[in-house]
Amino acid sequence: MKKFLILLLVLPTSILSAQVSRDCRVMVPALQGTYDGGCKNGMAQGKGTARGTDTYMGFFKNGLPNGKGIYTWASGNKYNGEWNMGLREGEGTFTGTVGGRDSVMTGIWEKDSYVGPKPIAPNIIQKYNVISTSFRRTGNGSTISFSFYQNGMNNNIESLDFSADSGSENRAGKYTNFYDVRFPFHCRVDYKSWNSLRTVLNNCFLEFEITQPGNWDIQITN
Repeated sequence: MKKFLILLLVLPTSILSAQVSRDCRVMVPALQGTYDGGCKNGMAQGKGTARGTDTYMGFFKNGLPNGKGIYTWASGNKYNGEWNMGLREGEGTFTGTVGGRDSVMTGIWEKDSYVGPKPIAPNIIQKYNVISTSFRRTGNGSTISFSFYQNGMNNNIESLDFSADSGSENRAGKYTNFYDVRFPFHCRVDYKSWNSLRTVLNNCFLEFEITQPGNWDIQITN
């Protein structure tokens, strides 16, 4: 009798789960077929698996792959990584055939396209009176660009001095560029910056090294 009652309790839950999955839409045509997972307002949401001509296992938002997930095409090609509203965006690895050749592409993706390997993070050797730093690789090249911020706006710093082991320095308004640098690039930046109330002028410095070649944009915040 107890076993019979347990079956009665479990059966409606299973039927309801299947009904939710059937009524939950996946917005990628190649994934439309069967779906099992989270649902919100009739759309795939949260963790789930969609199977059509292609297969996707991971996280969804508004019916689209969003977050981390594995997409397998009918050809056997596979992408394992981060997604943003149906597009490969962030870190990920593609394994499959490109131009008739077996390929593995690991690194950064933007708007569904492969950008390149993940940048090697610069090494901050020491800093003083610096709130935060941002190092962003913007492409291939040999240019280092500096800008200074405070409260989200360009910071009017004083007594700016660079000690760099390579490159040609050029200052244009509130920006400083080093052209034709050699890597690894070692640099120390010394300057003075007012506090947010402009009552104290602080001595500041940042010393760092960049090993990966490329164009780099460096933002220093006080």
